[in-house]
Amino acid sequence: MSKFIILTLVLTLVFSSIVLAQAVHPATKKPLVLNCYKGTATLDGKLDEWKGLDAAIVDAKEQVFSGVDKWTGAADCSAKFYAMWDSSKIYIAIDAKDDKVVNTQIDGNIWMNDAAEVFFATTNAVAGHAEHYQYGFTPNGLKWNWCNMDGTGNKNPDYVTVKSSKTADGYIIEAAIEYAKMTKLSFKVDTAIGFNPCLDDTDGDGTARDLQITWTGLEAHDQSKGYGHLILSSAIPTSVTSIGKIAATWSHIKSTE
Repeated sequence: MSKFIILTLVLTLVFSSIVLAQAVHPATKKPLVLNCYKGTATLDGKLDEWKGLDAAIVDAKEQVFSGVDKWTGAADCSAKFYAMWDSSKIYIAIDAKDDKVVNTQIDGNIWMNDAAEVFFATTNAVAGHAEHYQYGFTPNGLKWNWCNMDGTGNKNPDYVTVKSSKTADGYIIEAAIEYAKMTKLSFKVDTAIGFNPCLDDTDGDGTARDLQITWTGLEAHDQSKGYGHLILSSAIPTSVTSIGKIAATWSHIKSTE
């Protein structure tokens, strides 16, 4: 085998390992993958159309990146993150458990309180803030965009809509993002997009974050070991019918071609 062929094979393997870098669950070691169904969600602060769908779950001690000494369990801070997309928007639903909901901060400081964050990224293994979009949402309906690969971050994004509601044991957040605004990412069927959902939690006076729990268990911005993968599916969320609630939930899902 020639040196050229060997070099080509080595470079191919190295490139593939970078492009396909993917984080695993810190406890189970299974790949972090979330199926993003094709459909349009109704933002009403309810979870009717999300029940039975796949979820990215953050609820394990191994996923607590900071403040593990303050985390008392899933009832203190945990969540299920759901995803859906249509011809123009990606929808995120968050079913969060929180024993004390605190929201005193606004704008770019909402991470200091109870909030959810989602990162959409390339699938490259890069460090720092280089290749992702970071959005935050709060239980009282606030939103913010910090990191932005297009250089338009650190502002309240007018292309994002949020609806939230309180529950007996936490809160629900639904968000719709016009993904054309994330110009560095490709939103096409069967595409994998780097994805990292996180929760911020405070039980104090709202001047500091007590803990953060992330899907990867790693620092939220750090892509050096990869993020999880969000797979843009062409499948309509038929799992809704499998739980026998088609009449109650189908009206909330307007599938697109």
